[in-house]
Order: sequence, then structure tokens, then C-alpha cells
Amino acid sequence: MAAEMKLEPVWRSILEIYGEVAKICDRHGLRYYLTDGSAIGAVRHGGFIPWDDDFDMSMPRDDYEKFIGYANDELPENLKFVNWKNTPEFGYLFGKIQETNPEKIKRVEAECGYMLASGVYVDIIPIDGYPEDRIERILVYWYAEVLRQIWRYKWRKYKDQTFRGRIAWWIGCLFSLMMPWIRRPEQVMRRCEKFLTRHPFKGAKHTGRASLYLTMLNRGPLSAKVWGLASWHTFMGGKVPLPERYDEYLKFYYGDYMKLPPEEKRHPLHDYNERCAWWLGPTNPCVV
Repeated sequence: MAAEMKLEPVWRSILEIYGEVAKICDRHGLRYYLTDGSAIGAVRHGGFIPWDDDFDMSMPRDDYEKFIGYANDELPENLKFVNWKNTPEFGYLFGKIQETNPEKIKRVEAECGYMLASGVYVDIIPIDGYPEDRIERILVYWYAEVLRQIWRYKWRKYKDQTFRGRIAWWIGCLFSLMMPWIRRPEQVMRRCEKFLTRHPFKGAKHTGRASLYLTMLNRGPLSAKVWGLASWHTFMGGKVPLPERYDEYLKFYYGDYMKLPPEEKRHPLHDYNERCAWWLGPTNPCVV
């Protein structure tokens, strides 16, 4: 499938969204960085990774929360912020800016030759402080594991799991029974977010990011010094901000990030078979 995909139309639409996000951030003095695969693309390819079809940004938690407030008033009408608070089906701890114009998405799909199951969007991941006390790190790691398994049980269908995933699903079911005060999916998310924000980004020596079910605790602490002032890089002919110590950041998450993966892994990582619930924006936009 990857060989048949024409990703340039997706990239153009993504960069339009990014441009609107950057305008708001620059207008209000909010810090933001390109991260993850988008940062690799900027350094290694001067743009998108040739087989990548999404766009990743990160913001310190305070700036992220301020951005949400501004975005609701200042984004163009066709762009909406999506997170677990306004979309019950969205079981992630970060947010997305989603293109909501179905005609535009269908035009992009026609040019690409494949269905955009998740629509066209930009991911925005908050950065939080990381616990410094060694004992606390051990305790919160195991607490995070409990929440992770409950998350899997609440959001992932048993039939869609691998063999190991089904074992984890049953573990999540057991933890859910042991913790009856966490009954609804939004209660899981609220506890996760409260847990992640125990340590503010400001003044932290180490940081983590709340992307998918508490992954901030999967890789250990990342020095807060990697973020710093933005390091500007060329991206598809424009300039984008990466973490100040982008090399340290990318090696922390990806190792030898300049090395290309094997050819069989050079394809988009997203599912293209079924529309996600939020492909056209929030499903319950009145909830905050």
C-alpha cells in the first residue's frame, strides 16, 4: 500500500494547520517545538520523512493549557482542538488540531489514493516535570503500570488484541475490579492527567511527555535542558523550531536517528481501514 500512497497532498494540508498553530503560539509568546518523527524529518530530510503522514509538536504544560484556551477562539472555523475531554472516544493524554471540512479531506484523499482514517491533523503533546526522588519514581512507575492496564481494558477491544495484549487486557480488567472508584473511561483519563501534572515543567530538572498512556515513564527522565531556546531548522522550505539540544533529544528517544530503517519499515504507521470517531473533530464539543 505504501508504494501507492502520494503523501504530498497530506503534507500540504498538515502544514496549513501547523501554520495556524504557530501563529497563535507566536502571537501569545507560547513555546513550541517540533518533536518525534517530525523532528527527525527536519534534521535528516529537511522536511517530512518520505513515508510519514503526521506531524508532531510538543509544548510545556503551561503553554499547552494556554494554547487550548486561545485555540477555541482564534483557530479558523475549519480547525478544532480534540482531546479526551471533548471526545470520549479519544483515549490519549495529548491533543490534536483536526481539519473538520469533509470536502477538503475527501479532495486530499482523492489526490493521495487512500482513505485518511484519522483525517488531517497535527498532534500536540504536553511536556511535564518528572519526579526527582528515586523512591517516588519507583512508586509512580508501578502506579503508571496499573493505570496503563486499566486504560487498555477500557479503550481496547479484546478481539483486537495480540496474545500478549489479551493477557494485559485481563490484567486491566482485574485492576479495574480492584479499583471500583475508577469506573468510567474519563475517570481513568482524569487520574492519569492529574498524576502526570504533579510536577510542573517550570523549574524541573527532568521531564517527560504525556503521549500514549503515560509513556513519560517508559524511557526514564529526559533532561529539561534539552528543550531550552528553539533551534530553527529548514522544513519543506520554511523554518521550524526544534528543541535546543535536538541531537540529545533525538538520541534519547531514537538512538541513531540518522540511520534509515530497513525498507520494509518505510511506510506510514497508521491504520487506514476504518474511520476514527474524531476524524472530523470533537464528537462532544460542549464537554470541557
